[in-house]
Amino acid sequence: MSRQPHRTYTGREPSSLPAPRTPGQAEAYFARVAGDASAAGAGAGGVRPGRVSKLLGVGGWVLGGVAVVYMSLYANFGKGEHVFSPLRRAVARYTNDMLTLSSSERSLLGLDEPPRVGTGAGAGARLPPRDGPQPS
Repeated sequence: MSRQPHRTYTGREPSSLPAPRTPGQAEAYFARVAGDASAAGAGAGGVRPGRVSKLLGVGGWVLGGVAVVYMSLYANFGKGEHVFSPLRRAVARYTNDMLTLSSSERSLLGLDEPPRVGTGAGAGARLPPRDGPQPS
């Protein structure tokens, strides 16, 4: 018989260990943990996650989503083309369309027309001189 120290059992004495569970005991345990109140011996009604556990779970998903958005839209992957470049171009085009006026909106507001000089209430008014060097 050779010695194998890596296989030596160092736990409790096998005679002091409890007897293995019967299938009925195992079924009752899993029913209690799963929250089946009709199971025998399920006085507490099962183990339910608490409020902090739920908040930590939701917070983990939110933090993961923020990390994905940051990595795909803002993280620096170098100057070359990478897998997120088409997505970044599409998002930039979308935000540019949302934050700028279309040509029809610009003409509706009169932004494409040159300003009219000599009309209105302040036509003859002059601006006060600027401080500092004047352009020549």
